Amino acid sequence: MLEEIPNFPQAFMDRHMNWHMGIPPDGRTIPQGQPGSGAEFLDFHHQFIIDVKNWYAIQPGADLSKLAGWAQFPSDLAAAHSPELANFEAYAANPSNFTTEDALGIYVEAEHNLVHGYIANFYGQPEFGGFESCKYFMFYQWHGLIDGWRGNWLVHHKSALKDFSDNVPAHKPILDKTARKELIADGNVKQLIDAIGPKRAEVPPKNPKELVEVPGGGPLGDPVEQLSNRLSQLEAAVHRQAFIRPEERPEVG
Repeated sequence: MLEEIPNFPQAFMDRHMNWHMGIPPDGRTIPQGQPGSGAEFLDFHHQFIIDVKNWYAIQPGADLSKLAGWAQFPSDLAAAHSPELANFEAYAANPSNFTTEDALGIYVEAEHNLVHGYIANFYGQPEFGGFESCKYFMFYQWHGLIDGWRGNWLVHHKSALKDFSDNVPAHKPILDKTARKELIADGNVKQLIDAIGPKRAEVPPKNPKELVEVPGGGPLGDPVEQLSNRLSQLEAAVHRQAFIRPEERPEVG
């Protein structure tokens, strides 16, 4: 049987259930599997873990090690569901498999529902397959593993973004070092990559000479103007909601 967190507040269980059910005001706004749903899934659970840990830390006899995320699936659980869990972990842990944070979240959420069932059956705790799973320590161990994959993706793509902006001369007139640092700190990684990265045409033009790629995508024109416009759109987007919170922002030199 799984160990419950003592005196776990009903408010947390309601919040978890309401998010998954899409119940206002805190419910998810994008259905599972739809564009944007993956980032929303990762964001909600990341903040949920933080809030529960903050509450638990001030409880009598708190042992925060019980909420620590797994580095990998427990060997007995992985063996009971081999090779599914090993394959899932190997794919999700590789940031190069996902061009966006959202793609990572969409993939993980679909598989994550199965893992809840695996855990419920293996440890003989049916509630872990439902919304009340968040009252068990193992919920945070399991979701901590997911949060680790998310963090790994962010670190990998922040590094790729920095290398990209540092080494493409065409970006220098707009993205000087200070501006790049501020945008990387304030923005959402996938939105930044979309804003300053070259785009590939989904369908090749009949005459390749009709379309020439420039930084930011689109037909041949003034690349500085195009990039400036895309960055303006980016700023408007990231100021609505920053996925990477201030306390999580690594220094980018």
